[in-house]
Amino acid sequence: MYDNLEEAVEYILQLPASVWSQGDWNRLAMLLLYFQVASLAKRVDQLAQFLNCPLPQNLQHERQLLHPVIVRHLAAGTPFEQMLAAILDKPSQA
Repeated sequence: MYDNLEEAVEYILQLPASVWSQGDWNRLAMLLLYFQVASLAKRVDQLAQFLNCPLPQNLQHERQLLHPVIVRHLAAGTPFEQMLAAILDKPSQA
């Protein structure tokens, strides 16, 4: 399971700004939240509790859309870069 949120953030910061659209930021925020929760919990099944956490309005919709996708990737042990590419529908730079 993932245990280094800092590496994930470093990867994101290395990407050119031109890859992001406005909608990407919400999806990115959602992925990082899941990534952090998974890192702390160490168990994908505990992510279900995250569905009950209050979130800002703009992230609630993203959580509904992305929850099954992100949980599936986390369960499979997908590398973070591939998860990011999958939710942003962009090819991985790695």
